[in-house]
Amino acid sequence: MKTTAKILVVEDEMSIQTIVRTYLESAGFAVTLVDNGPEALTQAQLLQPDLIVLDLNLPGMDGMEVAARLREESEVYILMLSARGKRQTGWRGCASARTIL
Repeated sequence: MKTTAKILVVEDEMSIQTIVRTYLESAGFAVTLVDNGPEALTQAQLLQPDLIVLDLNLPGMDGMEVAARLREESEVYILMLSARGKRQTGWRGCASARTIL
């Protein structure tokens, strides 16, 4: 029996949520959507996802803080997502990332 990989998508913009969900579900993944950092932390504990697609620009708690907190408890793969046009962050989140693509 094949197990479907679980992906947690953390994105506050509905249009981007829809695009990401559509592509991932069409590829056969089980997708859960949340739109803020605190809910991402809660769902990550509950779901134990195989991958987290994490927006950098979240209201309240930004993606860098979410990634750092996730890394304290888990080795889950995190794919950082950003609509920023420039490297404004200086990739300070790299300490929480396993690999930079």
